[in-house]
Amino acid sequence: MSGDRSEYQGAWYEANKEAIKAKAKQYREQNKEKIKEWQKAHYEINKEEIKAKSREWHKNNRDQARERAKRYREDNRERLAQVSKEYYESNKEVLKEKVKQYRLANLEKVKETKKLYAKANQEQIKTSQKAYREANRERLKEKDKAYYIKNIERFKDERKKYLKEYFNTEHGKTIRRVQLARRRSSQLQRTPYWLTEADLEKIRCKYAVAQRKTDSTGEKWVVDHIIPLKGKFVSGLHVPANLRVVKNTTNCRKSNHFDIDKEWALP
Repeated sequence: MSGDRSEYQGAWYEANKEAIKAKAKQYREQNKEKIKEWQKAHYEINKEEIKAKSREWHKNNRDQARERAKRYREDNRERLAQVSKEYYESNKEVLKEKVKQYRLANLEKVKETKKLYAKANQEQIKTSQKAYREANRERLKEKDKAYYIKNIERFKDERKKYLKEYFNTEHGKTIRRVQLARRRSSQLQRTPYWLTEADLEKIRCKYAVAQRKTDSTGEKWVVDHIIPLKGKFVSGLHVPANLRVVKNTTNCRKSNHFDIDKEWALP
């Protein structure tokens, strides 16, 4: 008897499916608030049971749950963005405090997460940052300028400290020598405009060798211009072919003299 009744109900439903759906839809439209209240009350009464069932279902159907959530976000992108924005505006300070507390309690985790994200999205981050800078160029300039003015003394102290430490390193000492020599030679207008980057690198290497010899021997070595930049009878150029590394005593003895029969043969 029970089986006959189930078959009858199934057949009746199939025959009247569209009408039933339309009637149900009409009922929901006419009783939205009533249904919401009922659902809310039902949830409050059965909260723990519903949560447990939800957790169990998600645990057993992770892929399906992710796909469903993804599809829902795509179908409701605009509405979700609006809801999220409204919620943030209404709870801005509370959310900021929560984020702050979480970061303080999970410093290493947050740091590692940022590192992994940056590594996995390098191109996307570069593109996004570039677009943001282009769209906010003037505002960022004003912001940087205001920050610099506000902290100008700290910037000066940090730069002074950095330069002091840097110019005490081997590379820094080499760069300082290059800068001083270039300044002197530029003042004398003896640095040709046609020097290539390779030529400039050769010049830097000469000064680096002089510094290493000074450090290793304890005796001062310098870079000498074979043909002086400002000689009495002839002047040379600040170019690699006119440079050599010699002891400072040799350089001082030579001064700005040049003997075509002797100078090129000096060690």
